[in-house]
Amino acid sequence: SRHITFLVDDYSNQRIPSVLQRKLNQTISFAKQGTPLFKVSSEFRGVDLEGIQEGREVVEVNVGQQYSSMADSARGAAFLVDIANLRLAKAEYRAKIEDILGNSSYGSRPMHRALAEDGAKFSYHGVDCIHSLCSGDLALALDLVRRIFEDHGVRKHTEDMVRPSDQHRTIQQFSHDEVRRIRTVPHCGERMHDIVCYLGYLSRAVLVNKKARKTDRPEDPMCKTHIDVRSSVLNDLKARHPELWQLYDLLTSRAILFSLMDSRSRILGSTERLQLRRIYFPAFRAPLKRDVPIKVDAIEELASLLGNPRTFVERELARSGLDSEQLNLAIRDAKVRPRDYT
Repeated sequence: SRHITFLVDDYSNQRIPSVLQRKLNQTISFAKQGTPLFKVSSEFRGVDLEGIQEGREVVEVNVGQQYSSMADSARGAAFLVDIANLRLAKAEYRAKIEDILGNSSYGSRPMHRALAEDGAKFSYHGVDCIHSLCSGDLALALDLVRRIFEDHGVRKHTEDMVRPSDQHRTIQQFSHDEVRRIRTVPHCGERMHDIVCYLGYLSRAVLVNKKARKTDRPEDPMCKTHIDVRSSVLNDLKARHPELWQLYDLLTSRAILFSLMDSRSRILGSTERLQLRRIYFPAFRAPLKRDVPIKVDAIEELASLLGNPRTFVERELARSGLDSEQLNLAIRDAKVRPRDYT
């Protein structure tokens, strides 16, 4: 006798326009018996409450944030396994998701070290790897699992595991498709695509060619996938370069670059820590962890990243003791290209 309705929206991908969502908000209410209608939102910057009846109780639960907090833990991968297995059982599949995809076989080495050492032998594979790539976006993870099943003929009666090399090919292509999709964003899609490409190349180039700082273990390669931007720089950008601020705002509102909620400096309000969406990294053969952030302490640096990302990346490579030829090597090995590379 209790009916629960879920109203689902996704502002980040613009699947449901905000105008329509506000109309949906008007239906959110509590019946006389207390039976609620729930709104589930993946809006990156919080729930749009316009249109909800005044006085109604609203409790916001950020599921994506909670899921992404388990990005590199066994609990998070177990959550994905449980959801996927429920769906497989409903569809009468004989095997479970862990039987079909297994877990990554990097052994005692983390992914970044395996990527740097093994070169062509490395493969993105396993439930834990898929979870790490898609943390915070369960729909994306399930879509990637579906693509692997589809590409490699997994059927209801299948019991054998999909080979890691086959998973790797699908994951890389899926990642490439996600990067390419950025180009379809109206007005700024091509520019955002170039920015993502160069940040991906930077991560790959630094991983392969640069060892960690002296305080770290010498065998650990260094990665650069986070960007620390001073809050004062963001304020200056908004005031002095409104066109670049619009581009930055679009990158973050669509969660192409997303803010890390657990950054201490962010909590203190001095720095905004950003990370490229992890699903983009396989297209560049880049890692997900072992990060040394890119520091953006001046407005000229942020303007360079947004306006001329190649120059920004070449300067960052020079700071890491690498020449621009390493950038060309990273571009050669990637599956995607920016507009200014021939």
